[in-house]
Amino acid sequence: AKPLPAEAFPAPPAGVASVSGGVTPPVVRHREIPTGAELPQGNIRPGALVLRAVIDEQGTVESVTVLRDRSVPPLGPIYAAALQRWRFDPATRDGKPIKVYYDFSVTIDVR
Repeated sequence: AKPLPAEAFPAPPAGVASVSGGVTPPVVRHREIPTGAELPQGNIRPGALVLRAVIDEQGTVESVTVLRDRSVPPLGPIYAAALQRWRFDPATRDGKPIKVYYDFSVTIDVR
């Protein structure tokens, strides 16, 4: 997943920093990707998702918002639930952990 420019999407929640200007981004410690049991059966057409996660000072994902879902059928809620289970080393500013939002781009490629 790659971060996207923040200006491409709606403003983040008040009081949550962006990963820019002196902020060290969070680092993934634990990642989960949806499994076959979580995905719908049948034809899945490739598509792109953009998810916004708010990551707290402990590296826990507080919330995930689906900003764009171009997959068919829509897979945003399934991938948002998986991202909610990720864990991070928190973002920092001046060496201190801070709460940030981070936008993730996910490409669904079914082969």
